[in-house]
Amino acid sequence: MPNPEEHPRYDSLSKAIRNHQRGVICPADLWDQIFTNLPPEAAWGFLDSLPDHMKLTIRRDYFGRSWFRFQPPQPTADLEVAKVIAQWCEQQGDPGATPES
Repeated sequence: MPNPEEHPRYDSLSKAIRNHQRGVICPADLWDQIFTNLPPEAAWGFLDSLPDHMKLTIRRDYFGRSWFRFQPPQPTADLEVAKVIAQWCEQQGDPGATPES
């Protein structure tokens, strides 16, 4: 994970994910914070560096109720960050999907 001292926004983003998990903030607030504060070039590394339970939260929200935030046009989203997050989530897979037997 990028050094939080160099990028204090990363610590605040981790806190936002935890707050979303606890129901303190809504998905729209979470994604707005991520899209606003995460540089596209650091997005993949940030996501990979999260603990598994946070990764799962991001993927569940992406594949669940928030997928529409990644569909153009979305004027509130930084499109480059959204593209990276979408690619990361798609590569990781839908946590709600059942594997075919």
